[in-house]
Amino acid sequence: MNPALAIEYLTCRFISPQQAVNRLGDLDEAVALLKIYHRFFPQEFAASKRRVIARAGDLQAALVECLELVSKHLFEIPDYCFDGWQNEDLPLSYIPIEPIFGEWWNDDIEELMPLWQVLLILIGAWEPSDTENEIFRTASNAQQQWQDKVIDCDKLARLCRRVSEPLCSLNLALLTLDHNTGNPWLDASYECPIVGVEWTARNVRHLRKRWLEAQQACKQIAQLDEWLNKDAARIHQLLALWSQALTARPRS
Repeated sequence: MNPALAIEYLTCRFISPQQAVNRLGDLDEAVALLKIYHRFFPQEFAASKRRVIARAGDLQAALVECLELVSKHLFEIPDYCFDGWQNEDLPLSYIPIEPIFGEWWNDDIEELMPLWQVLLILIGAWEPSDTENEIFRTASNAQQQWQDKVIDCDKLARLCRRVSEPLCSLNLALLTLDHNTGNPWLDASYECPIVGVEWTARNVRHLRKRWLEAQQACKQIAQLDEWLNKDAARIHQLLALWSQALTARPRS
């Protein structure tokens, strides 16, 4: 190669010090994710033809494999996290936590599941227009009678421990609606996302445990919603439990 071509070759591949620092940071994040791959999926990691990474494409492919395994076996990785890999985008710097139930306040409330709608009526966040729906009408009438009272969540939790399934999940449903369960998968929202959770073995194990708990909570909430919908008269049982946990509204 003559000097002119050599200079052109080097010039095309020159990166600034800041670019070099950024690239090293990206590689550090990639290494963290590869450690997760090796720790939690040793057989797949050993069998992968890409465990010896010789090119940038090999690194990207290995990271995708890891994320796919995490999403399949540990906890869900949102689809959007895979969208940019074909363009060799940078690896994820933190664990993405997508809210399971989204944000009811940004959705069409009339399309939410009936249990959510009833709870929104009871806390005074929604007034239904469908007066023909017996469940909604009964809940609305009760809420109007209780306008000078608010729900005591601690008391409701104690009361729920004394009733049978699925009504015992009423407090869980209310906390989930309020994004106040203490579980990141249930409490995260798009307005207040949970960010900065690094790819460490400890964090992955913790989130796996909370993911299983969140899935169980979803089943309990779905069972309560189904129970309520099967018989409109059951709204009276729900309201009877709710009424016992009401307390006088604090004076402003």
